[in-house]
Amino acid sequence: MTVPLYQETALGEEAYREILKHEQLSQDPQLLKILNRVGGQLAAVSAMPHLNWEFALIESNERNAFALPGGKVAVTTGILPVCANEAGLAAVMSHQIAHVVARHGTERLSRSFHNSGRGAAIPAGFSNSRNKNEIMTALGVGPDRSMPFSQRHEFEADDLGMNLMVQAGYDPMETVRFWSRINQMKRGSRVPEMLFIHPIDARRLEDLRRLLPKANRAYQANPLKHGLGRSILYLLSRRQLMPKPHPLSPPPTRPSSETAPTPGTPFNP
Repeated sequence: MTVPLYQETALGEEAYREILKHEQLSQDPQLLKILNRVGGQLAAVSAMPHLNWEFALIESNERNAFALPGGKVAVTTGILPVCANEAGLAAVMSHQIAHVVARHGTERLSRSFHNSGRGAAIPAGFSNSRNKNEIMTALGVGPDRSMPFSQRHEFEADDLGMNLMVQAGYDPMETVRFWSRINQMKRGSRVPEMLFIHPIDARRLEDLRRLLPKANRAYQANPLKHGLGRSILYLLSRRQLMPKPHPLSPPPTRPSSETAPTPGTPFNP
C-alpha cells in the first residue's frame, strides 16, 4: 500500500461522518455503555490503541456492523439480538477492529484505483459523487455490495479478532457461536447485511474452529476474564423494542445485579 496512515485516517473520518449524518443514533445509555466498554477494551489491546477510536450504535433493523480506517466502528441495533451477550458483541467488534488494524479497507481502495488504471493516485477526500461512491464501496460502506472482503482478509480478521477477544478477556468460543448464528440466517428470507461484505461459509467456520484451541489456551492463561459478560438480550427485553430473537440465540437471563455479568465471571464495570 502506498497510502499514508494520515490520508487513510482522513478518508475514514469523512466516510464515517457521511454515513452517520443519514442515520439515527441510539441514545440508550445502557447499550451505549456496553458498546463503548467492549470497543474500548478491544481497541486498547490492539496494535493501534492510539487511533481516535469512536463507536456508534445505529438504530436500525438491519443486522450489520462496519469499521472504517482511523478507528471508526458502527454497529446496528438489529444485530444485537444475534450477539446475545457482551462476548457476542466483542466477536462482532473485534472482527471489525481487526480490519482497521490490518488496513484491509485501504488495501481494497488501493487495489480498486490500481485496477481502474489510476495507479496509486488516491484522492485525499470526496471531490465528486463518482469519487465518493468508489471510495465508500471500496471501504465496504457504499451502495454497491459487489466488493466483499477477500477470503484472505476475512481469515486475517478472524484470527486477529479472536486474539483481541482473548486479550480483552472475552470467551473466544462465542466467536464461533456468533458466526454460526449469522451463517444459519442465510437460510432465512432476510439475509443479514453483514454477509454481503463479510461472507461466511462452511470453510470459514471450520477455519474459526481450528483457531479456537490456541485461543482457548491463551484465554485460560489470561487472568482477566469477563466470560460472556452481561446479557444484551436481557437489556433488549427491558427496552421492549427487541426484534424476534434468532432461534439459536440463548434465552435472556437476568443478571444478579444491574452491572453483573454472567454468574461466576469477573467483571469491570
